[in-house]
Amino acid sequence: MGAPGGGLLCQNVHLSSYDSLEVSTDDERLLLFLLCVTEYDSVNNALDEISAFMDVLEERNEQLFAKVQQLLEDSRHARLQAELQDQESSDHDKPSSGQQPSS
Repeated sequence: MGAPGGGLLCQNVHLSSYDSLEVSTDDERLLLFLLCVTEYDSVNNALDEISAFMDVLEERNEQLFAKVQQLLEDSRHARLQAELQDQESSDHDKPSSGQQPSS
């Protein structure tokens, strides 16, 4: 429950300060207390949901990071193999020492 203007109804109310509020009966004090508890519970529940969502995001981020690391390693390995094959094919195309290139 929010107060007019979008603020929290109980944002500046401390549970020990009900005597200073302009409420005339114990029933009004109890109602205000219950509203504050409900509001705080709602906020805490929302924070719990956000925290759980952040945990899921963190886990997914870790999985994606591991996948990126694996892809980088695979790419590095493939690049090194391609360079080795290029070098081997260059070595086969070069004439051996003592042989003349064929024209």
